[in-house]
Amino acid sequence: MSKVIFPAADGEFNRYVQKAVPHLVEHKKRLNIPDAQLNELKTLKNAWDEIYPKSQDPSKRTSVITGEKISLRKRLEQQFRKLFGGFYRSFINRDDRSALSIYDGESDSTTSYDLNHSPEPNIEEIKQGMHILSFTPPGQNPGSRHRIELQNYVGDSDLSESQIRFGTLKITSNNSTEIEYNGGRGRTAYYRARYITEQGDKGPFSEIVSALIV
Repeated sequence: MSKVIFPAADGEFNRYVQKAVPHLVEHKKRLNIPDAQLNELKTLKNAWDEIYPKSQDPSKRTSVITGEKISLRKRLEQQFRKLFGGFYRSFINRDDRSALSIYDGESDSTTSYDLNHSPEPNIEEIKQGMHILSFTPPGQNPGSRHRIELQNYVGDSDLSESQIRFGTLKITSNNSTEIEYNGGRGRTAYYRARYITEQGDKGPFSEIVSALIV
């Protein structure tokens, strides 16, 4: 059975969508893709292209937008699986496998949560003296004992990455966490996260997100 591995981090998944959908459109006839399935995939991509940038912008992101992003990602993965399930192996060439991350395996399509990926922190809610963060994918992954190391820094707004001096805030296995601030009102909190195993092995850091302390 052919198997597809979807990137775990939303940023990498977005790049996958931007590469995979045009490839499928271009090679629709050779791959014998039904119009209805391809049109549904294109519709989902258009919705994703609208909601994903908002989910990454602290000035536009809300819990509703984050929920829509998570839902759209699930629907996109389901549509990719449905479409790939109709492929005949003889139709698929090396370029297809590279663009679509398809290889021969014995298990079903899945999402990879290894140390090559990072958990993406999301600012779910901003309260007085508190930020509520969630992680995509969840910190406690099926079949995994990876924990999440969350780092932060509080400083001026619009700092470049080289100006941010991160320090470890906490290590957690929870899907969400509350960060309390007793001071710092009007300053900006920056966050990044990475997986850490029980043996101490560490994955790459996520993209940086930030939010104002109120």
